Amino acid sequence: MVRTHAQHPIAKAILPATILALIVLAVLPASYLRWTTGLSQLVRAAVTPISHPLIIVSRWLSPADQGRESDRIETLEAEARTYELRWRQGEQEIKELRQLVEELQSGRALPQKIPIDYVAAPVIGTASDVASGALIVRRGERDGVTEQSTVATTAGTQLVGRVVKVDARTCVVLPITDRAAGTDVRAEIVVDNAAAKSQIINCILFPDDTDGRLGGLATVLNPTASDPDPPTPRPGMTVRLSDPGWPTSSQQLVLGVIEEIRPDEANPLRPWIVVAPTVELRRLGQVILLIPIDAGDARGGGAP
Repeated sequence: MVRTHAQHPIAKAILPATILALIVLAVLPASYLRWTTGLSQLVRAAVTPISHPLIIVSRWLSPADQGRESDRIETLEAEARTYELRWRQGEQEIKELRQLVEELQSGRALPQKIPIDYVAAPVIGTASDVASGALIVRRGERDGVTEQSTVATTAGTQLVGRVVKVDARTCVVLPITDRAAGTDVRAEIVVDNAAAKSQIINCILFPDDTDGRLGGLATVLNPTASDPDPPTPRPGMTVRLSDPGWPTSSQQLVLGVIEEIRPDEANPLRPWIVVAPTVELRRLGQVILLIPIDAGDARGGGAP
C-alpha cells in the first residue's frame, strides 16, 4: 500500500507569498527598491558569462537580414541625390535671378525719353515656320504688350527684336537678324577721336538669317577735313541702333559687334561690315520686354 506524505503547511504558503511579494514589488516606486541593486548585480555577474556565448550562437543561427540593410542604404543614397539636385537647382535659380537683376539694371541705365516698363518674359517656343526665327514669348496684351512699339532685349542692352504679333497671353518677337523683318536697320558707331572729340560711322545693315548676322555698308557721317586720320570701322567695335523707324525705347541698344570687314563688291572703296549679336538670338530662354507706358511710343521714335 502506497503511503502519502502530508505537505508541510509552510510549504503550502511559500508559493502564494512569493506571488504576493512580486506583485507588491512591481507596484512600489523605484525609490523603495534601491536595496535590490546589490541583488541585481549579483545576478548579472552570474548570468553574463553564460549570456555572451549564447548571443554569439544566436547570431550565428539567425544572421541579420542583409537585404533589409541594403534597402535602407539605397533609400538614404536616393534621398541624398534628391537633396543634391534641389541644392543645385537652387544655385541655378539664384544665378538666373542675379543675371536678371543685372540685365534690368543695365537696361535702366540707358537714356529714355518716355517711361518704360521692364518685364521679364520666358521664351516658350519658336514660330511654326522653320525658315523663320521668330520667338514666342509668354507675355501679351494683358501685360501691356503692343505690336511694333514693344521691343525685346537680353544681356542688358543687346537688342533681340520687335514684337510683330500679340494676343491676350503671348506675343511673337521677330529677331533683328531675321530676313522676315523685310527692311534694313540704320545703326551707328560712335568713335572717340582726340582731334574731333567724337565722330559717327553710319551703317545701313541688312538681316541675314542664314548665319544670324547683320551686314551692310559703313560710312563716316560727319567727317572732319582737318582730321588726317578719319575714323574707320574695326573689328570689335560696338554697333548701336539709331533708326527713326524703331521705338524710342530701342534707340542706342546694341545690335552687336563688328566681326568682319571686307570691301564692298559694288564699291571697293567702302567697307562692308559683318555685325554679330553678342548672344545667339535663336537660343534664348528669356527676354526683357521694354513696354512703353505711354501708348504714343509707336513707330518713328515716339512721335505723336
